[in-house]
Amino acid sequence: MRPQSTQYTATCQFCGMNFRTTPSGAIRYCSRTCYFSDKNSLSTLKKRFWANVQKSETCWLWTGVRLPKGYGIISHKDRGTYAHRVSYTLHHGIIPDGMEVMHKCDNPPCVRPSHLTIGTRADNARDAAD
Repeated sequence: MRPQSTQYTATCQFCGMNFRTTPSGAIRYCSRTCYFSDKNSLSTLKKRFWANVQKSETCWLWTGVRLPKGYGIISHKDRGTYAHRVSYTLHHGIIPDGMEVMHKCDNPPCVRPSHLTIGTRADNARDAAD
């Protein structure tokens, strides 16, 4: 008689469906679709964003990956996005086409929403020159 194998189940982190998993329970998604949907979801982006923000009384600094000039980068939908643009979108809504997010504080790693405004490329160039 063959020994009865133990079945391990888990609940999908994205859709909530129960599925069979490994004894370690390391698999957290029922499918590749759920994995990629969760990876690219807004709630996951918010969690990853806030995990990389250090608030102070002045600027809120991006502590994640930064470019050489200091601007923060966060991966979303398999591409890098400026952290200050993500912050602006999360707090103020969609950035209109052709507009740029500018720092009032002139501090590239800052993601504090009250320090961010939108303007044209010409506005941004004028602001940088001042």
